Amino acid sequence: MRAVRRIKMFTVLFSLVGISFTSCISDDNSIEPNKPVKIGDVVGSYSGKAFTLQGKWMNEQNTIFKINDSLIVFDNLPVRELVGSVVKDARKTEEILNKMDKVKYNLAYTSVIDETGTALILTMSPRELKFIIPMDDSKKEVVAHVTAKYKGIYVSNRYDMVKFEWIVDKLTVDGKEDNDFIEVKYFFPGSVKR
Repeated sequence: MRAVRRIKMFTVLFSLVGISFTSCISDDNSIEPNKPVKIGDVVGSYSGKAFTLQGKWMNEQNTIFKINDSLIVFDNLPVRELVGSVVKDARKTEEILNKMDKVKYNLAYTSVIDETGTALILTMSPRELKFIIPMDDSKKEVVAHVTAKYKGIYVSNRYDMVKFEWIVDKLTVDGKEDNDFIEVKYFFPGSVKR
C-alpha cells in the first residue's frame, strides 16, 4: 500500500513539474519590431516618467501629456529644480511648490518618417517657459530658456512610445539673468500612449 502511495505522489509531482516547463501554444511571439508608422500616429495622450537632471541630482516624476499635430502639451510640468534654483532653500521650495499653480508648457515640434518607415523623427522647436513663483510677500516672474539638442522619436511596437528631451540652459527672474543657475535637463525616455 505504501509503494502505491509513493508512486501516486511521484506521478503527481512529476506531472506538476512537467506542466511548469511546457509553453502555451497561444503565446504571442509575433511582435513586429519594425511596425510601419504614419505621420498622424504620434497624436494622443501619453504617460510615463519624466526625469530631471541638474548637476549631479536627478529626480523622477510620473507625468501625463498630450501630443497633437504640432505641439506636445503639458498641463502640469514638473518644475522642482527651477523653483529650487530661485528659492535656494529645500524646505521653502516644497512649501512654494504646494502653493503654486500647475505649470503649463507647449513644446512645438515637426515630424518626418525615417528612411525605414518604422519611426517618426520629432524635431523640437522649444519656446520659453514662463511661470510665477509665489514668495512670502511678492511674486517672482520666471522665464526659462529652453533648447533641444537632440531629436525625439516615436515608434510603434507592442506599445506606442515617444522619447524626447530638452534643456533649460538659462533662467531669468524678474528680468534679471540668474548667473548661478545650473542647467536642468528634462528627459522623457519612454512615454506610452494611453
